[in-house]
Amino acid sequence: MRQVLTTGMAGTLALATLPAHGQTQAPPTPAPDLAPSLARGAVPKELNQWAGQVARAYPAEALRQGLEGRVGVRVGVDPTGLVSSCMVIRSSGHPILDQAACTSMTRFAKFHPARDVQGNPARGSYQTTVSYLLGSPEPPPSQSPDRAMDAPPV
Repeated sequence: MRQVLTTGMAGTLALATLPAHGQTQAPPTPAPDLAPSLARGAVPKELNQWAGQVARAYPAEALRQGLEGRVGVRVGVDPTGLVSSCMVIRSSGHPILDQAACTSMTRFAKFHPARDVQGNPARGSYQTTVSYLLGSPEPPPSQSPDRAMDAPPV
Protein backbone atom coordinates (compact mmCIF):
# COMPACT_ATOMS: atom_id res chain seq x y z
CA MET A 1 0.00 0.00 0.00
CA ARG A 2 1.16 3.51 -0.69
CA GLN A 3 -0.26 6.86 0.32
CA VAL A 4 -0.58 9.74 -2.11
CA LEU A 5 -1.66 13.32 -1.65
CA THR A 6 -4.43 14.31 -4.04
CA THR A 7 -5.90 17.70 -4.84
CA GLY A 8 -9.68 17.99 -4.92
CA MET A 9 -12.08 20.70 -5.96
CA ALA A 10 -11.36 24.19 -4.66
CA GLY A 11 -7.76 23.20 -3.97
CA THR A 12 -8.53 20.88 -1.04
CA LEU A 13 -5.94 18.24 -0.23
CA ALA A 14 -6.69 14.67 0.77
CA LEU A 15 -4.53 11.68 1.64
CA ALA A 16 -5.51 8.57 -0.31
CA THR A 17 -4.24 5.03 0.22
CA LEU A 18 -3.64 3.14 -3.00
CA PRO A 19 -2.61 -0.48 -3.45
CA ALA A 20 1.09 -1.03 -4.18
CA HIS A 21 2.06 -2.10 -7.69
CA GLY A 22 0.76 -5.62 -8.32
CA GLN A 23 -1.58 -5.67 -5.30
CA THR A 24 -5.35 -5.49 -5.48
CA GLN A 25 -7.48 -3.48 -3.14
CA ALA A 26 -9.96 -5.36 -0.97
CA PRO A 27 -13.60 -4.79 -1.96
CA PRO A 28 -15.51 -2.39 0.26
CA THR A 29 -17.40 -3.88 3.21
CA PRO A 30 -21.11 -4.05 2.39
CA ALA A 31 -23.47 -2.03 4.56
CA PRO A 32 -25.23 -4.11 7.21
CA ASP A 33 -28.83 -5.08 6.55
CA LEU A 34 -31.08 -2.75 8.53
CA ALA A 35 -34.20 -4.22 10.03
CA PRO A 36 -37.37 -2.25 9.38
CA SER A 37 -38.26 0.17 12.13
CA LEU A 38 -40.99 -0.91 14.54
CA ALA A 39 -41.54 2.66 15.73
CA ARG A 40 -45.09 4.03 15.89
CA GLY A 41 -47.06 6.58 17.86
CA ALA A 42 -49.57 6.00 20.64
CA VAL A 43 -52.78 4.31 19.40
CA PRO A 44 -56.20 4.66 21.11
CA LYS A 45 -57.34 1.57 23.02
CA GLU A 46 -61.08 0.94 23.52
CA LEU A 47 -61.79 4.27 21.78
CA ASN A 48 -65.57 3.79 21.61
CA GLN A 49 -65.76 3.34 25.36
CA TRP A 50 -63.62 6.20 26.57
CA ALA A 51 -64.62 8.70 23.86
CA GLY A 52 -68.21 8.39 25.06
CA GLN A 53 -67.11 8.93 28.66
CA VAL A 54 -65.17 12.06 27.67
CA ALA A 55 -68.15 13.39 25.72
CA ARG A 56 -70.59 12.78 28.58
CA ALA A 57 -68.38 14.65 31.06
CA TYR A 58 -69.89 18.04 30.11
CA PRO A 59 -69.17 20.38 33.04
CA ALA A 60 -72.35 21.16 35.01
CA GLU A 61 -71.43 24.84 35.34
CA ALA A 62 -70.90 25.09 31.58
CA LEU A 63 -74.35 23.54 31.04
CA ARG A 64 -75.94 26.09 33.41
CA GLN A 65 -74.22 28.94 31.56
CA GLY A 66 -75.01 27.50 28.12
CA LEU A 67 -71.32 27.36 27.15
CA GLU A 68 -70.23 25.52 24.02
CA GLY A 69 -66.87 25.11 22.32
CA ARG A 70 -64.21 22.88 20.83
CA VAL A 71 -60.99 22.18 22.70
CA GLY A 72 -57.86 20.94 20.94
CA VAL A 73 -55.75 18.83 23.28
CA ARG A 74 -52.47 16.94 23.09
CA VAL A 75 -51.95 14.23 25.69
CA GLY A 76 -48.66 12.65 26.68
CA VAL A 77 -48.88 8.86 26.86
CA ASP A 78 -46.50 6.92 29.11
CA PRO A 79 -44.97 3.53 28.20
CA THR A 80 -47.85 1.72 29.95
CA GLY A 81 -50.46 3.47 27.77
CA LEU A 82 -51.81 5.85 30.43
CA VAL A 83 -52.18 9.59 29.92
CA SER A 84 -49.31 11.30 31.75
CA SER A 85 -50.00 14.91 30.74
CA CYS A 86 -52.49 17.06 28.88
CA MET A 87 -52.06 20.39 27.15
CA VAL A 88 -54.70 22.59 25.55
CA ILE A 89 -53.39 23.41 22.08
CA ARG A 90 -56.55 25.19 20.88
CA SER A 91 -58.77 26.86 23.47
CA SER A 92 -62.56 26.84 23.31
CA GLY A 93 -62.50 30.35 24.71
CA HIS A 94 -64.00 29.06 27.97
CA PRO A 95 -61.50 27.98 30.67
CA ILE A 96 -64.07 25.64 32.25
CA LEU A 97 -64.39 23.65 28.99
CA ASP A 98 -60.63 23.64 28.40
CA GLN A 99 -60.01 22.27 31.89
CA ALA A 100 -62.79 19.69 31.58
CA ALA A 101 -61.33 18.37 28.31
CA CYS A 102 -57.94 17.69 29.93
CA THR A 103 -59.47 16.31 33.11
CA SER A 104 -61.65 13.89 31.12
CA MET A 105 -58.86 12.80 28.77
CA THR A 106 -56.56 12.14 31.72
CA ARG A 107 -59.25 10.19 33.56
CA PHE A 108 -60.77 8.12 30.75
CA ALA A 109 -58.43 7.85 27.74
CA LYS A 110 -56.43 4.64 27.30
CA PHE A 111 -53.81 3.85 24.69
CA HIS A 112 -51.55 1.22 23.29
CA PRO A 113 -48.20 2.92 24.00
CA ALA A 114 -45.92 4.33 21.34
CA ARG A 115 -43.09 2.01 20.25
CA ASP A 116 -39.43 2.78 19.64
CA VAL A 117 -37.49 1.47 16.62
CA GLN A 118 -36.94 -1.90 18.34
CA GLY A 119 -40.64 -2.20 19.18
CA ASN A 120 -40.27 -1.48 22.90
CA PRO A 121 -42.98 0.56 24.69
CA ALA A 122 -42.04 4.24 24.74
CA ARG A 123 -43.48 7.64 25.61
CA GLY A 124 -45.69 9.14 22.94
CA SER A 125 -48.47 11.64 22.37
CA TYR A 126 -51.92 11.83 20.84
CA GLN A 127 -53.82 14.86 19.59
CA THR A 128 -57.58 15.25 19.28
CA THR A 129 -60.46 17.71 19.61
CA VAL A 130 -63.12 17.50 22.31
CA SER A 131 -66.36 19.26 21.33
CA TYR A 132 -68.84 20.52 23.89
CA LEU A 133 -72.03 21.28 21.96
CA LEU A 134 -75.49 21.72 23.45
CA GLY A 135 -78.41 20.03 21.74
CA SER A 136 -76.46 18.02 19.18
CA PRO A 137 -76.44 14.25 19.00
CA GLU A 138 -73.28 12.34 19.87
CA PRO A 139 -71.56 11.22 16.64
CA PRO A 140 -70.13 7.74 16.44
CA PRO A 141 -66.42 7.73 17.40
CA SER A 142 -63.94 7.29 14.59
CA GLN A 143 -60.40 5.94 14.55
CA SER A 144 -59.03 9.28 13.36
CA PRO A 145 -56.30 10.63 15.65
CA ASP A 146 -57.85 14.09 15.35
CA ARG A 147 -61.55 13.56 15.86
CA ALA A 148 -64.21 15.55 17.65
CA MET A 149 -65.88 14.04 20.69
CA ASP A 150 -69.25 15.77 20.97
CA ALA A 151 -71.18 15.97 24.20
CA PRO A 152 -74.68 14.46 24.12
CA PRO A 153 -77.79 16.62 24.05
CA VAL A 154 -79.06 18.00 27.34
